[in-house]
Amino acid sequence: MIKDKKFKYLIIILVPIISLMLYYNDFRGTKVKTNLINPVQVNSFQSVVYFLDKDISNNSIDSIKKYENGNIYDVSYWVSKDFLKTNRIIGLDLMDSNKFIILTEKKPLRIIREPKDVPLQNNYAVYLLDDNKKQMQKLFSKTVNSNNGFIQNMFGQVFINTDKDGNVYLPFSKEVVRISAKGKQNVILSLGNLPNEIKENAIGFYQIAATSDRLFILLKIRIPGEQFLSNNIMIETDKNGKFIKTHQLFTKSEIRLIKSFDNSIFIVNREQLYQYNPKTKSIKKLFDEPLDDIHKWIVFDISQISNGYILLVTDSDTGNLTRIWKLTGEELQKDFLITNSTRD
Repeated sequence: MIKDKKFKYLIIILVPIISLMLYYNDFRGTKVKTNLINPVQVNSFQSVVYFLDKDISNNSIDSIKKYENGNIYDVSYWVSKDFLKTNRIIGLDLMDSNKFIILTEKKPLRIIREPKDVPLQNNYAVYLLDDNKKQMQKLFSKTVNSNNGFIQNMFGQVFINTDKDGNVYLPFSKEVVRISAKGKQNVILSLGNLPNEIKENAIGFYQIAATSDRLFILLKIRIPGEQFLSNNIMIETDKNGKFIKTHQLFTKSEIRLIKSFDNSIFIVNREQLYQYNPKTKSIKKLFDEPLDDIHKWIVFDISQISNGYILLVTDSDTGNLTRIWKLTGEELQKDFLITNSTRD
């Protein structure tokens, strides 16, 4: 009889515990199906593709979505809606398939007209998102004057970079900051450290791509004699920001994007996509794609998957249309994925 009572008490104790465990495991394993709306960045891990997606119609809420086995899933559904309403995600990179690095910019609560001589303040932060644990960890935050922030692309995005050691590289306009996996930060390169012949025309750092032992940094420079025109050039440094050289790859250098995969640098110069090997100095045009007589297309982001590359492309004339292509060898598959809408 006593044993029966003990068994009943044990059941009473175990049932809610098991229920909670089942609920917790179900929550962790939840997959929320969705659609792509306005993808502005792409990353990948093996054959799984991740997008930074913007829903302009929904208070400009940003989300991280993945494409896997023919479906689109929202992997950031667990992030606080209040956080997403008050912060823009302007940069995304992967540490692995379940850990994301995001760069955020605080949305202004209201527009305040400051005197012309008082620069606006921008609040930036870097977070590690652990999708397995459903946790966010702040690694870095900084408030800077707007003219010392980031030079963003046409969609307001910044391409951050994470190397194999977990270091995050941020290309602020006036300096390059490295953040270790433990959150330690230091400035590894500033405009003032550049050689004089580059420094005198330098406007700001723009993008960064890390290989195993080098950093390749896109630098916006003034065109001598032109008041409003500028170009982008690519410089090479070691992993500590020590200047090595400038890469003069094109007669007319209008580089829009640099990304690194397998120690090669992928470069969009004007409307063409190139693969560049810094060690052998070989450069190969991957394709030259005016799609039709109406639109001329440019690649604005690229990511490597197990059997090729995923390209985000846009109409270079208006920026209104976004397409997702897949490049496998010489084969270009257009409309690999369809977005839910186009930009207005």
